[in-house]
Amino acid sequence: MQNKTKTYSVLIIVTLQDLVKEYNEIRVGLQKLIQELDNHYEEDYEAPEGDNYADMMKKFRDEAIEKFEELEVRYTSMDVAYRDVVTYFGENPDQMKPDEFFSIFKTFTSSWEVRLYIHDLSLNPFDIFH
Repeated sequence: MQNKTKTYSVLIIVTLQDLVKEYNEIRVGLQKLIQELDNHYEEDYEAPEGDNYADMMKKFRDEAIEKFEELEVRYTSMDVAYRDVVTYFGENPDQMKPDEFFSIFKTFTSSWEVRLYIHDLSLNPFDIFH
C-alpha cells in the first residue's frame, strides 16, 4: 500500500495588532515569571533533595529571556521596516493600518499584472520580426 501524502495550502492572515498583542502578552508573562522566581526562590534558596523545580524554572527563565531579546530585535526591525515602506509611498505609518496599506499595494500589483497580460495578448507575435 502506498503512503499518499496530501499537501494543503493554507492562507494564514495575521494582523499587526495580533502580533503586538501576542508580543505584549509574552513580555508580561515573562515579567511575572521573573518576579515569581525572585520572590519565592531567591539566590540563597536551598531546595529539598530531589526538588529540581527552582533550578529548572530558572534555566527556563534564562532561556526565555534570551529568546525574548531576540524577538524584541525582530519586532523592532519589523516596525522600522513597516514605517519606512509606508513613508516611502507617501503615507503616514501612524494613520495607515498595515491591512489597509498592503491591500492597496496588492490591488495595484494585481491590476498591473492584468494590464501587462492584456497588453501581451494584444501584441501580434509576427510584429516582433518586422
